[in-house]
Amino acid sequence: MFRKIDFVFLYRGVKGIIYHIPSCTVKVSSKKNILEIETIFNDYVENKLSKKESLKIENYLEKTISKKEVKKGLSYDTGLNTVNYLDRLEILLTNSCNLKCKYCYANEGTYNLPVNMLPSDRIKEILLSIIPNKFNSVDTVMFFGGEPLLNPKAIESTCELFDTLYKENKILKLPIYTLVSNGTLINEKIAKIIKKYNIKITISLDGPKFINDEMRITKDNKGTYDEIMNGIEILRKNGVEVVLFEVTYTSYHVKNNISKEDIVQYFKNKFGNVKILIENCMGDSDFALNNYIEDKNNDEKNYKKHMFATVLRRLKRKTIDNVGCSAGITSFMISSDFKVYPCHQYLLDEDYCIGDISSESYTMFQNQKYNDIKSKLQGVRKNIHKVCRECWAREFCETCSASELVYNNKINSIDNEICIKKRKIISEILFLICEGDLDVNLY
Repeated sequence: MFRKIDFVFLYRGVKGIIYHIPSCTVKVSSKKNILEIETIFNDYVENKLSKKESLKIENYLEKTISKKEVKKGLSYDTGLNTVNYLDRLEILLTNSCNLKCKYCYANEGTYNLPVNMLPSDRIKEILLSIIPNKFNSVDTVMFFGGEPLLNPKAIESTCELFDTLYKENKILKLPIYTLVSNGTLINEKIAKIIKKYNIKITISLDGPKFINDEMRITKDNKGTYDEIMNGIEILRKNGVEVVLFEVTYTSYHVKNNISKEDIVQYFKNKFGNVKILIENCMGDSDFALNNYIEDKNNDEKNYKKHMFATVLRRLKRKTIDNVGCSAGITSFMISSDFKVYPCHQYLLDEDYCIGDISSESYTMFQNQKYNDIKSKLQGVRKNIHKVCRECWAREFCETCSASELVYNNKINSIDNEICIKKRKIISEILFLICEGDLDVNLY
């Protein structure tokens, strides 16, 4: 017996789509054919068909639905107190930085907190208190700061530990390592560490030299462009390519008539076909673009690109996402003073500090504080809301728990207008994928 809630029928122009949600299966045909199937299917779920007709539509749907195994979503009670794996482990190596970018929201990387450097001689001890005792698998380890390359020994120690644990069969796999850096401290030794452990490095660069050197400056007010270029060259000589460039788009770009399209073209000319993430400068900075009206279309365009990649990835991998955000559920962050938070977005809110890993180890995930935090995080999960559970686009929709809980102070809230817009975009993307337009730049 097939359920109505598991199917959606979509139409665009002369084409139609059947999307079976539990199996992540999409079938495209003419609008006429899909309309006919939808009519029969509606009669089927309302028990209006004869036994012979019901078997016919069931056989058709059985043949249509993919038989590939689908990775199931998480149960309601899933949390760090129940799982034995991590999707992501974020490690704040230091909240210090060697630069003082003019727009930095984190006050030179300190987040307005006392400066700390995660001791490289203790990182193994700290990680061994939870891995593999509590978690036997970590998908991704993310190094960040401040400037994480101020603490290369901690990076090396972390990677060495995971290598050892994997060789001793104490963890199921090696994690993927990622690192976000300003690129100014890269030398031969650091490049060799990045190469050895295949660390995926992201570099912050705001565009052409005259733009970057106005915004991204050293403590003594010097530009950083040449140092960044030198670091990238050292990486390349060691066989390492930058996986992503992050750009902070500011009012200084606008003042100098540098559009986001100009930024994209600059990177293509300079580095070839590279990935670029352009984010508006926000907050209290003099260079912020909080009300940059011309950027609304670009924001929607970037969101569509992101969602295209998300939808395509989930269809290919056959993965079900009924949570929307793994922070504090199957991932967490260790700060440079050993405190644990759901992710870095919660760093400045002590209400979301789960505990101190140096003294509590994994027992912190069993305490009442974590249960209270988990309850709040559950309030923004997709498998909580009846509206979400019954929405056909539920497996593709994403949300940031920190955005809802910390920045907007919303719990158990659904914005119907945003939901309608998301469903429209996801519907468009499904048609484009079915029609073979698999380039994420098609928007």
